[in-house]
Amino acid sequence: MITPKYLFVYGSLRPCMANTVLPGGGIKARAALSQWAEYVAPATWQARLYKLSGYPGAVASENASDHVIGDVFRVTDAHLWSVLDQYELCGPDDPTPHEYRRSVVLVELTTEPASSLSLPSLFEVQVYQYIQSTVDVAYLPHGDWSLEMTVI
Repeated sequence: MITPKYLFVYGSLRPCMANTVLPGGGIKARAALSQWAEYVAPATWQARLYKLSGYPGAVASENASDHVIGDVFRVTDAHLWSVLDQYELCGPDDPTPHEYRRSVVLVELTTEPASSLSLPSLFEVQVYQYIQSTVDVAYLPHGDWSLEMTVI
């Protein structure tokens, strides 16, 4: 299987979150994203968004009314994946159990791509999906992490 060269972000790495304080390693992750990826467009993923300890976690959903709002990037250099794996603490050297797993999911673009890319409205991307229990975790039905954050 060919791994998609697209990334869906729904938390602090979204462009609309550029003025928020980033947790540990976030500055490096944001710099790597700007260096090794190209912005494509906003999109939604059929998933449920949760508010963890000051950061988001999203889990794929079977319910068509569930959605997480985010942005798609085209990865132009594979080095980005290892930097993001470190940021999400799910790389091969990170202690287990991990909170996230990089997964392949379908997202739907909500506008035309910002670049000259020709993409279907529904296509595969990689996303950091939360893989721990969501019992007793705040569910965010609006699906938009930017509504939970204070911009500085």
